[in-house]
Amino acid sequence: MKSVFIAILTASIVLLFLPCNSGTPDSCKHISSFIYICPNGTILRDTTTVPLDPVPPCPNRDPATGVASKDILINPLTKLSLRVYLPYVPNPTTRIPILVYFHGGAFCIGGPSSRLDHLYLNKVSSTAKVLIVSVGYRKFPQYEIPVPFDDAWVTLRWLASLKVIGFDPWIMTQGDFDKVFIVGESAGATIVHFLSLRAGFMALPHGVTITGAFLAMPYFLNSTLLPSEPKDFQQQSFYQVWDYVCPRCNEGVDSSYINPYGLGRMMTLIGIEKMMVYVGEKDYLKQRGIAYEDMVRSSGWDGELQAYKAPGEDHVFHVLKPNSTNTKIFIDRLAAFLNA
Repeated sequence: MKSVFIAILTASIVLLFLPCNSGTPDSCKHISSFIYICPNGTILRDTTTVPLDPVPPCPNRDPATGVASKDILINPLTKLSLRVYLPYVPNPTTRIPILVYFHGGAFCIGGPSSRLDHLYLNKVSSTAKVLIVSVGYRKFPQYEIPVPFDDAWVTLRWLASLKVIGFDPWIMTQGDFDKVFIVGESAGATIVHFLSLRAGFMALPHGVTITGAFLAMPYFLNSTLLPSEPKDFQQQSFYQVWDYVCPRCNEGVDSSYINPYGLGRMMTLIGIEKMMVYVGEKDYLKQRGIAYEDMVRSSGWDGELQAYKAPGEDHVFHVLKPNSTNTKIFIDRLAAFLNA
């Protein structure tokens, strides 16, 4: 049955995001915490796992943080869009670091208008005094891997082009193009890893480089259980959904898009100056983040590597628990990383 569904996916580049036959997910098979497969072959996102609860931007500044935000469409053909956050700074000509943010959601759910992401990024922008570009990369089921990775690189190239010419006054007048950071959690951290490597052998326009990468609870897989990993790891939703979001990955979970562990000394090509890997003590993916950290550290890469484990915390707690003490610690550590 599963192979039939994958065949349906590969038969069409773009799938229609339609309701199930009955009009509800009740008649559809819940493949994971991220998607449903319906009897008519339609694939639906499960928006109950992390409710999208979309919110509009606040161009006149968020009353709680003083951060202004707006949405930008950077590619009308692909509908690639961003949400930009600008903190209050006394001198409007002061240039501040640029943080390019990639949300999580197993490449299926989430987006710049998500209430939880919006709340989180308002706090990050206000605390760290950084300009944030939140990327609305295209997701499954309408789009398959490698589209999110391609959108991420297109966004970085678009951003770099603004150093010389463009039409966004926030970024052009207040963004510091000498301090560009890439930050993401879960699937977003997978994208950050990809960009960190690509930046090592593909230049961005106008001499723009990536200063640092911050990977929070990265979503990495392969076909081998790591030491101390739960025996049911491969039965988890985040593992099972990969074959659907990347049906053309002949290597399955060993594809280089999701499995970084065979890269070894290739990690010396990482094109950034510093990196931080942040994991949660109770996260199922904790060992993946730790193994990635170990691989980078032993690769011979000459950049600065930091790591931190949040005590008692699960996956992407910093987004799901916006008012927790550990979330405040997380944001403070991120701010320190960006401004060191």
